[in-house]
Amino acid sequence: MTTDTLPSDTITPGTGGPNRIWDFSKSLRIKRDYTIALADPLATPRGDAFSGIANIAVIGNKYTTYLNSSATSAEYVGYISRIYGDTIIFKYTNNQTLMPFPAGYLTTLTDTSIFDIRQKYDTIILGFTIDSLRYKQVTLMLHNYDSWGKVILPSDSFDVIRNYRREFRIDSIWMHTKAPFVMWQNISATRDTNYFYEYIGKVNGYRHNVLTIKWDSLHNKAETIDWYKDYLVATEKTEKQKEYFYPNPADQRIYFESSNIKQAIIFNAEAKQIIRVRQPKTISVAHLPAGVYYIQYVVNEKIETRQLIILH
Repeated sequence: MTTDTLPSDTITPGTGGPNRIWDFSKSLRIKRDYTIALADPLATPRGDAFSGIANIAVIGNKYTTYLNSSATSAEYVGYISRIYGDTIIFKYTNNQTLMPFPAGYLTTLTDTSIFDIRQKYDTIILGFTIDSLRYKQVTLMLHNYDSWGKVILPSDSFDVIRNYRREFRIDSIWMHTKAPFVMWQNISATRDTNYFYEYIGKVNGYRHNVLTIKWDSLHNKAETIDWYKDYLVATEKTEKQKEYFYPNPADQRIYFESSNIKQAIIFNAEAKQIIRVRQPKTISVAHLPAGVYYIQYVVNEKIETRQLIILH
């Protein structure tokens, strides 16, 4: 996927209705690339927290999202993220519906999702002893599948159904004090309203947003645009990059095709070094949890860094 963080004011979602053609092939530009990968939830770090309730894990650069896809819907059941160095498991008490099945033209859906997370936290602030924090989120989603047709991107074209999604979200953070008073206190509360146009097509057999426009309704223009640029489980490559290591994604091992590589280092998503090999011909990655990593190697007197996806 790639993000256009400063799209032109001329980019609009286009009109709704049946059998539309939305041509974005000339108007989108690349600002930031990122890779996502699909995996078995139990193959991901801490994924056992979603055992029995999720059947797909979507591994991103910053967090892993867990979904349950059934005959009637695809739902977010939670995600795992790192906040200030701590791994936090967010599990919905009311799942967030991504898409009902079947979702045809003019289908509408109202959905409310909730999570309520408590995390141990031992500190003293202004004389109050705080033993835990609580993060609550309530989100109301209004889905309207208002059109269908073909979307044309710089990378490819897709048959899609478009979802106009309105999101109303309330976030609140609470702290629990045990001295001098035992009580929950609200320390932050925010309300956000966001609007999205999601163009949903099939990628490698999976339904996925091939284009998402976050719409600024106040100024009537696109705020950000995320669009599909390469295979769902592939990293961005150039012809020159392809000659150095393969496969990517990897399962058991990666192999190096060049004899000029003096050293290779693999880092995890938190930039912690986990493997270092001198003059590598192959590296075993079978023991590494599925996820997003970075590999850095020295070749032809240059330091190259590439993203590496591991799937088991």
